[in-house]
Amino acid sequence: MEEIVIQIKNLLDKLLILNKGKNKNEFNLELDSETNKLICPKQDIKLTKIEFSIMESLLYSDKHFCTYDELCKKIYLHEYDISTRGALAVALSRLRKKLNKVVIIKSINHKGVKLYDKQRRIY
Repeated sequence: MEEIVIQIKNLLDKLLILNKGKNKNEFNLELDSETNKLICPKQDIKLTKIEFSIMESLLYSDKHFCTYDELCKKIYLHEYDISTRGALAVALSRLRKKLNKVVIIKSINHKGVKLYDKQRRIY
């Protein structure tokens, strides 16, 4: 039963993103859910499923901020704890390296991460 609820929640999340049009935002980035790519003005960046979920959460959240707990619930389907802390840190580190020339992902007070525009300095 719990698995069905999780699948329905994931489908609703995908529908919500599809209903946002072409996935435009103030960072001028798009997410392509079919290919798991982040489409940037100068290049396309291939993302893993976990990196894609993190980026999706950051792009479409209020003020482009997500707590570690929110990310873990979306990606690993349970709360942020010792078992997911390392895995999330590795995923964020790899994502930061891939997006180095496009956006900045900063840790905020050990509570979560926030997305910043590298060129236009949107904070």
